[in-house]
Amino acid sequence: MKRPLGELYPNYRALPVRLKKNFKWTATEKEMYDYDNARPRRTEGEVHYYFKPAGTYPARIYVFMHGEMWPARNRRTMGLAFAFPFLKRLMSREEIEHHHFNNRLAYHQYENWDKLLYAEQFECDFLDVQSYWLGTRFMHQLKSFRKQYKIGA
Repeated sequence: MKRPLGELYPNYRALPVRLKKNFKWTATEKEMYDYDNARPRRTEGEVHYYFKPAGTYPARIYVFMHGEMWPARNRRTMGLAFAFPFLKRLMSREEIEHHHFNNRLAYHQYENWDKLLYAEQFECDFLDVQSYWLGTRFMHQLKSFRKQYKIGA
């Protein structure tokens, strides 16, 4: 009989459970979901944008969710101790809810400006609904850095 990983390893944290239609819960998954779901939701958060110049890997832009709560030492292992933040924005309510179940540093990395702008356009649409023109102003700011920070081909 298989034992749940939480029994075998006391410090084990299950991956965040995303609700799916007709999903069958195991007892451990249900317990972990209920535990995380009971935590109070954050009311605000920031997304921080870092540029890391080319070195061993190509130049990239890292996008950190809830960037205000992660100190520099958490980014050091990624080689980002000396990377510099060039922009930040508020998180939308949908983003805050989506990242509620994260118990680790959540980030996205982009090596292409087009992919970054495509992804951020959706978030900016949500920001525009919440706060008048906030998302559109941010997109103009983000696009203005395109010439300054060269990534991709």
